[in-house]
Amino acid sequence: MTDKEQRAAAEKFAADWKDKGYEKGQSQGFWLSLLRDVYGVAHPDIMLQLLLKAHRELDRVVMELYGFSVKDMDEAACVAALMERYLDIVG
Repeated sequence: MTDKEQRAAAEKFAADWKDKGYEKGQSQGFWLSLLRDVYGVAHPDIMLQLLLKAHRELDRVVMELYGFSVKDMDEAACVAALMERYLDIVG
């Protein structure tokens, strides 16, 4: 896709999604359309699955690195615990 074609695709995408409504309910279609129609990703659903898998693996590694229980803690709890440690350090 040329720069000119990508700009046109981005403008169409923006017009198509303008005032679409409920953000959470539309998020999957939004991202799939953006990746496919504007960035030319052939299989955005597969790419997103791989990104989510990588994100979960990174969360697991960070949790293990800091000695947190992977079974007993989710990402939000991990972030909260890390923030508490940070605040203890900086006062």
